[in-house]
Amino acid sequence: MSRSVPWVEKYRPRKVEDVVYQNEVVSALKNSLNSGNLPHLLFYGPPGTGKTSTILAISKQLFGPKLFQTRVKELNASDERGIDVVRDTVKKFASLSSISVDPKYPSPKFKILILDEADSMTSDAQNALRRIMELYSTETRFCLICNYVSKIIDPITSRCAKFRFKPIKKELMFDRLKYIATQERVPIRDKALNSLISMTNGDLRSAITLLQSAAAMVLPLPKQLTTNQISQNKEKEKEKEKDKETGMEIEIEKEDDEDEDEEVTTSLIMEISGFVPAKVINEFIETCKSNSYNNLVKKVKEVIYSAYSIQKILLELMNRIIEENSLNNLQKSNICEKIAEKEHSLIDGADEFLQLLDLAACMTSTFQQIK
Repeated sequence: MSRSVPWVEKYRPRKVEDVVYQNEVVSALKNSLNSGNLPHLLFYGPPGTGKTSTILAISKQLFGPKLFQTRVKELNASDERGIDVVRDTVKKFASLSSISVDPKYPSPKFKILILDEADSMTSDAQNALRRIMELYSTETRFCLICNYVSKIIDPITSRCAKFRFKPIKKELMFDRLKYIATQERVPIRDKALNSLISMTNGDLRSAITLLQSAAAMVLPLPKQLTTNQISQNKEKEKEKEKDKETGMEIEIEKEDDEDEDEEVTTSLIMEISGFVPAKVINEFIETCKSNSYNNLVKKVKEVIYSAYSIQKILLELMNRIIEENSLNNLQKSNICEKIAEKEHSLIDGADEFLQLLDLAACMTSTFQQIK
């Protein structure tokens, strides 16, 4: 198993035809690939559905391995989101004419600029980008990648061919993860794979990363021989050759077999992913039902100290509240609205303990109404 290479890169689709479950996108891009005429592109949809992989695959097919390095530039707009970057880095690359050619691999004359996470760009940066797209559309094609298309200004979306990437079906994710596990000799059962898929919500990239992390916990590290061990092995080989010449056989001392590989289990995946166990959520809700402020403070501190992601706790709480039979629809709605407020406050940098305590107090008040 190659530990040094991230599996998301190792198993990234090499051709646009290899992208799974995005049939409409693949069909349209194959036509562009055949004609060599590519419009500005806007890929949007949930993370881990193949947006970046698709544009990289079609770029490699358009330009070949040699020209790909000079004709394609990828920027992460979440890191470089300001107007200065657009005016300098983006404009500089977009304005350059393509001079290099590969006689063995005919390709179009334009370049491709990929802007990943474009929805995090400021409005000023997007307006500057719109102007650059107008001026240099002959020399450069732009591909904007985002999760939320509503955060891209209309003048940019109107200049792009828009493609929506759907969350990948569980069956297709299972097949792909099973293939990777087989290739990398990862001992994992179907039940654990299904749990992995459920935790990642259609995000194949996240699922592959978690699988690799879990595999690193159970698979043995490659053996590193010392200089003395290498010398001893050479001596044994020489002795073996001499014995073959004399017709004698000696018993070569065998190393003890390594322990059998452990198995990637659901509990291991949950631990690595930071998934919040149902027990934590259930105990939190039961404490809210107890109507004891001291117990409430103690439980909130316990949850905070457990170091689970508060956002994940809020999500699991919301799912659990929706299924709570003792609450009516209005009460469920009020608590879910409170959860949304807490999530917004946390994004703005509010204190986790105070926000979770306020939510717990609200839930306690609601549960007391049904008694």
